[in-house]
Amino acid sequence: MKKTFLVLLVIACLAAAAWTGYLLFTNQTDPVIGGVILAVDIGVLLWNISVLRRYRVGVGTVISIFLLVALIGATVSAFAGIAPCSEIKDKVVDYFGGSDIEARIAPEWVSISDRYCSVQVKLTPSDSVKLDSIYNIQLISSEGYSFGRSLVYWTSYDSRTIKTATFMIPVSDKVATKIRNLEEEALAKLFYGEDLANTKKWYEANLNKILKVKIISNIELVTDAVIYTETLATGDYQVFAKLTPSSFVKAGEIYSVQLRWEVENDPYGEYRYVSKSVAWNQAEIDAKAVKVVSFGNRAKDFWDSYTFSIRVLPGG
Repeated sequence: MKKTFLVLLVIACLAAAAWTGYLLFTNQTDPVIGGVILAVDIGVLLWNISVLRRYRVGVGTVISIFLLVALIGATVSAFAGIAPCSEIKDKVVDYFGGSDIEARIAPEWVSISDRYCSVQVKLTPSDSVKLDSIYNIQLISSEGYSFGRSLVYWTSYDSRTIKTATFMIPVSDKVATKIRNLEEEALAKLFYGEDLANTKKWYEANLNKILKVKIISNIELVTDAVIYTETLATGDYQVFAKLTPSSFVKAGEIYSVQLRWEVENDPYGEYRYVSKSVAWNQAEIDAKAVKVVSFGNRAKDFWDSYTFSIRVLPGG
């Protein structure tokens, strides 16, 4: 047990030293405090190594425990939604289980103006698409950087609808230049008598080498949504919701906050709702500022008859 503890302490000291060094290098911590912490980390690490030598702990033992800790940490991070582990997990799940959305870059809708290259992605849901689950759609260059995102979701009313996500690539970006050159080469092929259908296939195949679509599912726009009421003089209720933004919220975007209640034998769906719009600015997002949304007054009999919930979705 002592040996195991000392090995774990070595790993903890290495992680702490690396993290403190990163904070110092990026000027995210006070230089004096960071320097003291880094010096203590290194001192404890050196002492720890000397003690391990006395116990004759082999390098293989240290590496084995380190790999075990790294594996556990990566697994926890993957299921907690922490990048890049969560991204790797999503790719593995998609590879073995298939995606519930078919994403296709639509070459017929690629257009280039003086400022932007517009690219549309067609999103076709499968029968297993998760209703009301928010999907984060990103257009990624072959070098790995993103051209923004589009949040989409399906309900029971449009569960078979093909949706479109549009992305704008600045013409100054090298990807826009590659697309322009690709279009010119395709036109040249047609000019010299190439078959139209084959040229379209060639164009689409090469477009998909330049751009990729990344889909992240189960996006939560708020980390906490709490309903609370205040009793009015009439005995009825004034209804509010408190919302804490998640890391997926972006400044200036408008979201729809829905107060939902289930209704048995409802001919219009499984639930009914009223909605309000909400947005956060960057300072509020950084501070995790709680937004209070009022849904007005509700009769006591009505409120006591149903179970209510809050859902935050893209769009106002």
